[in-house]
Amino acid sequence: MYAALSAETVATTKLEEAYNRLLQPGDPHETIRLVFFSRKKETIVKDPVYRFLSDRGGFTQLIHELPLYLFRRSLLIENEQLYQKAEKLYRTRNNIAHRGEVATGQETSLFGINDAGAKAAIMCAIDLFKWFGVRDTYIFPTGGFDKVKSIAIPQENADETE
Repeated sequence: MYAALSAETVATTKLEEAYNRLLQPGDPHETIRLVFFSRKKETIVKDPVYRFLSDRGGFTQLIHELPLYLFRRSLLIENEQLYQKAEKLYRTRNNIAHRGEVATGQETSLFGINDAGAKAAIMCAIDLFKWFGVRDTYIFPTGGFDKVKSIAIPQENADETE
């Protein structure tokens, strides 16, 4: 879940930064489609194509259509294998967030909720960061994850929280 959220955040941030950079001094290479609106002695600059693509809101727009429009590059075109993993990461996130279901690892379309699935999801997010130009050093759990167990809440305290 956190791997997908962080990947989405990095993609959105990098795309917005690039878009805003192109708006500031103007776009000398005419990468984007600037339209100028005059309202009450103020000139507003927008790109309706970028807004249309970004308002669609899907994860694939963040890794394919928007980068293709802004950067003239697409994860789908440059690294289809990573693109497929990124889609899998987002499907897993949606499965957890919207259905409340966790993958057992038997489904090939989702990352499993186990050590192997968690590691694969984290690596996918790190690879997406790198594709977007975020080249920080990441500490990756190589020995495994700590097992955490839930604790039962005593019944006598249950009435106080209602």
